[in-house]
Amino acid sequence: MPFVGETLPETDYLAMVSRSYERPFCDVWPIGLREPLPVLSVPLLRPDPDVPLDLGAALGTVYERAHYERRINYKVPPVPRLKQADADWAASVLGA
Repeated sequence: MPFVGETLPETDYLAMVSRSYERPFCDVWPIGLREPLPVLSVPLLRPDPDVPLDLGAALGTVYERAHYERRINYKVPPVPRLKQADADWAASVLGA
């Protein structure tokens, strides 16, 4: 996506949704590591209205159905490594 000259928010992640009739422009959602995943508006073909996509619920469903709890070793640091404050936060969440 062409973000030339655009100021993007300082954040850990970005979610982007692009409507085919507005390209190359898109909607952007900043997502912090410690924040709940947002509900995005996913465009359909005109004239249908957008549908909500709850990213947190979708990720939870995929995680459960794919049994990622068996595949991910949470005892080793992730790649790329987290900032120390985020690593400490993640360790406290995993410890709970």
